[in-house]
Amino acid sequence: MDHWREKHRRYAALEAEDNLRELRECPVDVPGLFDFGDPVRRRRALKLLSMRLPFRPWLRFFYMYVLRMGFLDGGPGLEYCRLMKWYEGEIVRNMRALRRSRGEAQGG
Repeated sequence: MDHWREKHRRYAALEAEDNLRELRECPVDVPGLFDFGDPVRRRRALKLLSMRLPFRPWLRFFYMYVLRMGFLDGGPGLEYCRLMKWYEGEIVRNMRALRRSRGEAQGG
């Protein structure tokens, strides 16, 4: 179990770096949020917006467990959604630590 956890902590650290870079370089594409004709643009706009939301780990859990109906999978679905929440929390913690170490503002 520890090997799995450390591996995912490394991935979360890399994803935190990527997220911070994207937050600096890319504003939210508001029209893209409603572009149902271009799923790639819409997904990217949603990702950029989601990186700026508070309570990201809990929102990820709600999205996966309720909106994507993970509850229908019973115990395994709950465990999977809990792990996704944990992973999202690792990314958020890494982003905060990187911002602190670089002296960057904590917002969006």
